[in-house]
Amino acid sequence: MIRTKGNKHQLSLLKQLPKIVADGKHKKRAAVAWCDKINTLVPEQRSNAEWHYVLLGEDVFYEWRDKGASIRGMLDYAKLRPVDERVQATFTF
Repeated sequence: MIRTKGNKHQLSLLKQLPKIVADGKHKKRAAVAWCDKINTLVPEQRSNAEWHYVLLGEDVFYEWRDKGASIRGMLDYAKLRPVDERVQATFTF
């Protein structure tokens, strides 16, 4: 568990992210649903923070670290989001 200003991140740091991601769809959905459920509580009941689940490959962690990236930026980048929150890019031709 990592706490940043106004957020709590449940972090899973994985050595082999591509294989785990392919095999762990149910775990990811359950983790996002768990965080969403916590976020429906009043702020005082959830440590006055928004909760997020972060799935981060070890190689990505070290790459970002070596480039001097902040932990907060890395967590924001890697947090899992509900499907309705994802934004699909639109292209105009």
